[in-house]
Amino acid sequence: MTELNVLLDYCGGKNPDEFKFDGADEDNEISTGTFTIAKMMELLLKEMSWNVYKTQFEAAATSNCWNGKERATALILALRGSAAEVLQTIPAENHFNYEILVSALDLRYGEKHMKQIYRSQLRNRTQRSGESIQQLAQDIERLTLLSYPTSDPEHRDETALDTFIEALRDSELKQSLLLSDKRKHKDAVAHSLTFESAKKASKSDVRLRQVHEECSCQKVVVKRKPQQHGVPQCWICGEKGHLRRDCKHRLKDNYCRNCATRWRKRREDGPVSRSNEGAENK
Repeated sequence: MTELNVLLDYCGGKNPDEFKFDGADEDNEISTGTFTIAKMMELLLKEMSWNVYKTQFEAAATSNCWNGKERATALILALRGSAAEVLQTIPAENHFNYEILVSALDLRYGEKHMKQIYRSQLRNRTQRSGESIQQLAQDIERLTLLSYPTSDPEHRDETALDTFIEALRDSELKQSLLLSDKRKHKDAVAHSLTFESAKKASKSDVRLRQVHEECSCQKVVVKRKPQQHGVPQCWICGEKGHLRRDCKHRLKDNYCRNCATRWRKRREDGPVSRSNEGAENK
């Protein structure tokens, strides 16, 4: 007897969650990779979109050679929460009609009726703060597929490429992509990653040079400090150890700094030139 036949026997009022595949570990169902059919489908329904779930469900049904009624039965047992409320919109005589059941779920959870919303999101998509290039590219691919599910792959790739370039925050990277004339979305992503890595490496080199220059400047300042704060030197006699105001030769050789005339102070000088120095001394 197949697992599905055993499961169908439980439909007579028994809990389908009590059924397990042969060899299942009752204490650790998840770690062994063996689940109850209903529990497995409940987990899948919670963790992925209806379109993805339907694809995997139909793959399992095809592999197990389920007919329409068997598919409908397994799908009904997997529905939980708001998804199970879809059954209330279907007449009881059609509950085991797989096509009608899938159509009702498509109408509520399908993405076919949300194309315009996805296209609007795709047109307005920009790179968020802190979002990596890989994350941006992956989300654009997702929105492109949802917006144009029936288009040919070349059209979708071209749309994803244009959207990706426009969504980038880095203007230099955007210009580099336009000049490179990339024709494939994946090629544009690879070029962007290479450009970003090179730019980060270049910034690191510039920072190292700045640190090196700062260290060199600090060394020069340290070398000059002893000269600036060392022993003072007199402007009159040229000797070190005292200032001009304390020089003992100041009274003996009191030259004016303007006219070089002895015994004159600069504030008392008139417009006297050095050529009149001899006449004044006489």
